[in-house]
Amino acid sequence: MKSRPTFAASPPVIWLVIFAVTGGCAPKEYARLRELGFTGAATHWRIISAGEVGKTVGDQEVIDATGPLVRISPDYLNLSTQRISDRCIPAIVQVKSLEALDLSGTDVTADGLIQLAALPHLKKLFITEQNFRPDELQAVGNALPNVDIEDNWRGTQGRQMRDQNDGSPSD
Repeated sequence: MKSRPTFAASPPVIWLVIFAVTGGCAPKEYARLRELGFTGAATHWRIISAGEVGKTVGDQEVIDATGPLVRISPDYLNLSTQRISDRCIPAIVQVKSLEALDLSGTDVTADGLIQLAALPHLKKLFITEQNFRPDELQAVGNALPNVDIEDNWRGTQGRQMRDQNDGSPSD
């Protein structure tokens, strides 16, 4: 009769328990993202949102979060109504795992959106269409032919509320 390995003699089981308890293989990345104002949904942070109530994330926080985001490999990044611009787009396109990205209510321009063509798995992009001219929307659509671009009009309302709360002028 074969004996079964005990818990102590089974390193893969121990690593699985450590993985489950710490929420993944990169707890320091999760902690760093929290410091920068990001939150994660579910235990493995596959969905990441920026900005807590009353706090917004800017370009520099997104740039600083690039390393942890690349290591965690989220599917969805929600940056809606954050104080970000084209300056952080080169950092975002390093997160090659992204399948969905919400940039509604931000200051990202059509030129910035066109750079998102470097994301190989991007399937869905949320923007606030009223922030763009028709020719800009056409250019973005041409650059991202396999991406479903959706209008998130709430992004504009969120940006106005953000600006009222922190005293900054709105566009």
